[in-house]
Amino acid sequence: MTNRNILECKTTLLSLIAGLLQPDDGNIYIGGIDVTNKAPYERDIGVVFQNYALFPHMTVAENIAFPLKMRKVSAHEMQQAVARILELVELPHVADRFPRELSGGQQQRIALARCMVYRPSIILMDEPLGALDKKLRNQMQLEIKRIHRELGTTILYVTHDQEEAMTMSDRICLMNGGKIEQLGTPIELYFCPQTAFVADFIGESNLLPARVSQVAGGAVHFNFNGMSGGGIATSNGKPITPGSHIEVMIRPQHLHVSTESDLNENRIEAILTDFVVTGATSKSYLSAPRNTQLIIAELTQGHRSPRLQGEKLTLSWNAADAIAIPQDPMGIEV
Repeated sequence: MTNRNILECKTTLLSLIAGLLQPDDGNIYIGGIDVTNKAPYERDIGVVFQNYALFPHMTVAENIAFPLKMRKVSAHEMQQAVARILELVELPHVADRFPRELSGGQQQRIALARCMVYRPSIILMDEPLGALDKKLRNQMQLEIKRIHRELGTTILYVTHDQEEAMTMSDRICLMNGGKIEQLGTPIELYFCPQTAFVADFIGESNLLPARVSQVAGGAVHFNFNGMSGGGIATSNGKPITPGSHIEVMIRPQHLHVSTESDLNENRIEAILTDFVVTGATSKSYLSAPRNTQLIIAELTQGHRSPRLQGEKLTLSWNAADAIAIPQDPMGIEV
């Protein structure tokens, strides 16, 4: 699936919630109320766009006050609400400026303030930070989290950036081909993915094809397909039976090079193809049989000699850090 397909899938869902599209089937509930047949303006929803959509001929204060004016709020209440929300986004000093006089980050905060000023029940954000550079985007992620904590309004945030999703979310809905692959906290998706797609999409991962030899409680014993080695992994909660095929997921930071004295039964052999120091961490790229590519991530040790290309290494892991994922599970249609 291309990035464009993924974006269209998420944006379509957002448009359905906002009332800009009508569902072919099913119902849409907001706060327990069926809004399927309600117009967008009847749904008490705020929307923040990627391009900010601020009115260029209005000052910042006028932009923020606009939705209150449309709701016929009194001038006194409007003035107080605008002042409060400008304090919340920490921009009271720009009230009399025009959007063109603001930086990209300031414009985004004003767009957020305009959306939040009338206290909608839910705020929809469609790739709102996509136009910002990486440093500013990272700053704005934390800023939106702070504002969310202080205001308490539910925010539905659309992004194709997994790092952004992990940073900002209380819960993530990861979609693939119009289906929900997994719905849960960032920790759940990262450490206990329910499908190979989730494991591969959220962060870096090593996915090793294997066949189950024994299941004892939550411990899954396996042998690698067409490779020497095997070991034990932890079940991800899905039904797994002896003889079935699984993917064993091991995060790069949980895979380490074994020593001769290491008695760990979880092992696989691989050839080092590259070694890269990225700063605080170093990554070893390895090749195992059947064109299986592996990554090890470690803290950089300045006193240690770098590993040599072509070196044969035995890798091991702790059973609690390896997750057994059944092959070809079905997603949830939405």
